[in-house]
Amino acid sequence: MFNLGDILREGFETLKKNYVLAIPAVIAALVRVMLGSFVVVSTKAEAAAAIFIISFIALIIYCFAHGVTLAMARELLEKGETSLKTGVDVASSFLFHFLVTSILLSVIVGVGLMLVLPGLAAMFVLMFTFPSIIMHGLTPSEAIRNSYNLIRSNFTNSLLLFAVLAAIFIAISVVSLMFAVVIPVLGQFVAVVLDGAMGGFLALVLLRAYTILRGEPIEETQED
Repeated sequence: MFNLGDILREGFETLKKNYVLAIPAVIAALVRVMLGSFVVVSTKAEAAAAIFIISFIALIIYCFAHGVTLAMARELLEKGETSLKTGVDVASSFLFHFLVTSILLSVIVGVGLMLVLPGLAAMFVLMFTFPSIIMHGLTPSEAIRNSYNLIRSNFTNSLLLFAVLAAIFIAISVVSLMFAVVIPVLGQFVAVVLDGAMGGFLALVLLRAYTILRGEPIEETQED
């Protein structure tokens, strides 16, 4: 039975006992900060090129980090324990899927956000795309279709989940930004830690909600 309060509470309690889930997002955030601090440009063309390169590298790092976190969350929900090695091993086997999916979602959501509401709608119907890959080893197109169909079949619960997670994400992002601006060095460290915690929490909640909405037990992932 889908109970959002229980899912959120379970995710929070699980994260408190398994800080390892925050490590991939923390590392990704640190790399992003380092990349940005090392770039020195003198012209608009160089700035544009630097932004493109950094954004692409960050995309690869973040999609891999998200995959590692989801893989660890999956093992944690299945066995009650997990390790960073397991997450890396599983995510490595799906790296191509994650990268292609990230690019597709970035284009779809990015174009949609130009009109605001279409972008939010895209984010909503595609929120189970990555869990679909981790849980069932689906290809990018299959994962996108699976996410859409699952949300269409469970629209009310899915919309409530999306709204709550979006609110939590925005709140944490605002707090992180405040720390980074008010306390330049220490604040950035706090922001990175908060990003990591949010990454682990979202992975736990999305995977748990995914399995409940599908009405299926956690199964072995079919790796390609």
